[in-house]
Amino acid sequence: MIERFDNLLWRIPQHIEGVNFGLSKIRFRPTDFAASLNRLQGVAERLPDLRQALDKMVTGGPPDDLLQQGFAIENDLAQAYSRLSDLLHSEAAKQRVAMDRLAIGIALLILVILLLVGGLMLALIRLHYQHKKVLKLSLMDELTGLGNRRYMLNFTNFLFEQSQHSGLPLSVALLDLDHFKRVNDNYGHPAGDQVLRAFADALINEVRKADVVARIGGEEFCVLMPDTEAKGALEVVERIRLRVSALSHQELGVPVAVTVSLGLASSDNHDTTFEHLYARADQALYEAKTNGRNRVVVV
Repeated sequence: MIERFDNLLWRIPQHIEGVNFGLSKIRFRPTDFAASLNRLQGVAERLPDLRQALDKMVTGGPPDDLLQQGFAIENDLAQAYSRLSDLLHSEAAKQRVAMDRLAIGIALLILVILLLVGGLMLALIRLHYQHKKVLKLSLMDELTGLGNRRYMLNFTNFLFEQSQHSGLPLSVALLDLDHFKRVNDNYGHPAGDQVLRAFADALINEVRKADVVARIGGEEFCVLMPDTEAKGALEVVERIRLRVSALSHQELGVPVAVTVSLGLASSDNHDTTFEHLYARADQALYEAKTNGRNRVVVV
């Protein structure tokens, strides 16, 4: 795809030079086509900026600037060639025999350029969607289909600031599967992967639509519950705990019982940052693990 862009960005100036050369052989007054040539020259001068925008997108930048420049260039080319086409047809009416071949040649040149630009814009649109697809994949945990840590971090500051402004609490639950290492040791990692998928399915079925769910590493997961006080959040995480403990051997894929420990914290006036709130939830999870597991600790 990038090689195709390089080819297109090289060809467009070549064809603009071809138009300049063709017009120099025709007995037009320079003022007749000066505006179109100036527009074409402006396009040629903006191509390095388009190349730079493309390079930025390839390295992970957003495609918005690339698309904006591409559409502007396409518009300028279309207007310039439309004026030149009108000029050629007008002159051809006066000097039909002498101008026919030149008119056909310039028209074909215009067609080639427009096809090249159309191909360029199509490639830009494809790159835009590919960029969105790659971005989505970069935020997803491939094993469970949930969001990953980066996905969660995209929401944390926004939700925390929203909580500070609205006065409504933000609740954070950290979840950790109990004795998960035993599953991997006794049944192998494929079995452990199936257990994680079954757990993720149970988790997503018990949270609410407004909640943000992510796998943040290994067997540890996080649920962000906006506009939710501790009592309401406790009801959600208790549902999760009970649902996980009720997972059947068939759902898990191995003959084991799985439980989960949960730490829950809700924002208050002492939480100045999301990191502070998250640390309290992490401390609560540690207490749940050390106090016997398969339980919820609220701080």
